Amino acid sequence: MPSCCLLDRLPVELFHDVFEYFWAHEILQSFSNVSEHLDDVLHSYSSHRVNLQYILRKNFDLICESIRPDQVISLRLSDEKTIAQSEIFFSRFQLEQFTQLQSLTLVKIEEKILTAIFHGLTNLPHLRSLILKRPESMDQLNITYELLSQLNRLHLDKYHSYDDKSFPNLAHLKLSYEYSLDKIQIMCKQATNLKSLNVIIFMNTLVTQEFLLPLRQLTYLTLKVQNRPNIFISMNNIECLLTNLPCLKHFELHTNGSRELADGQRWQMLTQSLTTFHFNFKIEWLDINEHIDSFRTPFWIHEKQWFVAYYDNYLFSVPYFLNTHLKTPYCHEDFYTTLTDTSVVIDQNIKAVSIYGNFTGRIYHRCNHVETLEMFSSIPIESLLNIFDLNQIKCLTLFSLNNAQALVSLLQAMPRVQKLQIAFISQLNLFEIASRIQFEQIRTLDVHDSHFNVYNIERWCHLFPNVNDLTVGFLESKAELIRLLDDFKYLSYAVFEIKDSCIVDKETEMIIDEVRRLTKATFTYEIVPELNDPTFVSSFNFWLGERQVF
Repeated sequence: MPSCCLLDRLPVELFHDVFEYFWAHEILQSFSNVSEHLDDVLHSYSSHRVNLQYILRKNFDLICESIRPDQVISLRLSDEKTIAQSEIFFSRFQLEQFTQLQSLTLVKIEEKILTAIFHGLTNLPHLRSLILKRPESMDQLNITYELLSQLNRLHLDKYHSYDDKSFPNLAHLKLSYEYSLDKIQIMCKQATNLKSLNVIIFMNTLVTQEFLLPLRQLTYLTLKVQNRPNIFISMNNIECLLTNLPCLKHFELHTNGSRELADGQRWQMLTQSLTTFHFNFKIEWLDINEHIDSFRTPFWIHEKQWFVAYYDNYLFSVPYFLNTHLKTPYCHEDFYTTLTDTSVVIDQNIKAVSIYGNFTGRIYHRCNHVETLEMFSSIPIESLLNIFDLNQIKCLTLFSLNNAQALVSLLQAMPRVQKLQIAFISQLNLFEIASRIQFEQIRTLDVHDSHFNVYNIERWCHLFPNVNDLTVGFLESKAELIRLLDDFKYLSYAVFEIKDSCIVDKETEMIIDEVRRLTKATFTYEIVPELNDPTFVSSFNFWLGERQVF
């Protein structure tokens, strides 16, 4: 550690202001062990935001070793991809130690850990925000009245209502599960001070009662209406809803409906006071030339600058609901919009393109901001250059390759690709290229149906030396799994699908012991059987730390 550092002259308050823009592991990576003064600054900082979702194991360990629980105000935990993360985390910390925690997000946490967490949440006096995404297999978790009464923000899939109780502190509520209008209205009566609400209403019969929400303070509303065939929300329902929300400024609506929803003049009368209005309506058999003109008035085009489009039986706000994933070929003649220049909107908003069949360049607008490209056939680079800025591509998926040289040409033309997926390719001869070239920028590699063996694995590792996220489908032997984990030196995540016929009883423990011996890394793992045929394929999933070097 240097004895003198120019950063030591800066005030502590300035560093604390800068830290607000970064996650905790980013702060520690950048400022730890720079100087004694900066170490003191880190020690005194009390507003860390810890995000452990999809984190590298080395950064997870850095967090656990460097931060005190009372320095954390926001915590995001996840067992998705980071195997057994929550169990490891709570083997090092007790939940009640996070005395300053204000926000907690839990993503697909293991059931036994999640249950234990919920039992301890009332011991967090400053907790105001709770976001929960449960594992799909887990039953509903009930939140205690004591906890719910202290929360300001709640995001759940299912909500447990309490009769004759009120929650005056709850200002923001998002529910991912569908409820009847009656249930939603009961929730709203219990939380009358809501400022934002995001819910799904299921309509199985025509609405006979007043379609309203008793929320006089509501400013943000996102409403998704699911319905049975021919049971639609009506414009009268919507008028009843909006006229009883006097403070509403931002409204988003998703629904299936009849042609009356395509009445721009009536929407104009209902949305005068709104700052933003986004909608996505599925409307079949619409005379679009007749209806879209009602959205071309000065109110829509000039005053609000709200533009709409109709495509594939959907009437929607653009660019808000414009599909950012373009699949070709597509028929641009069927795309109707109130925009005067569609090319600019498409260029700025299309982020992913899938090209099916023979490519003839029949994309009618240049797409300069595409970051994800899927190719289902071999396409000349010259044709791609006519449509895309290949320097912007970060994720490339290939379903067809003529030879290894074609792969090299594509990756050389796309220098920013970090994620490469190769699917349904039976053989890819790397002998001709692996000895003379490397693609060090590739961090994520996903390969399926390419026959690995102990001889060509070395060439894959040489070609992509810096991969930290590896997925390989349908390995033929346990030796290939072990060799891949050993030869890819920088792995943090790995998923291997292997035929169960290749693994006899008690060989699983042998595989894990061999991986531990070769990598000398700390790791957790899980074995997931294929649901459709659990006797045929298993998935070995690993979350690995840095390897020990002796």
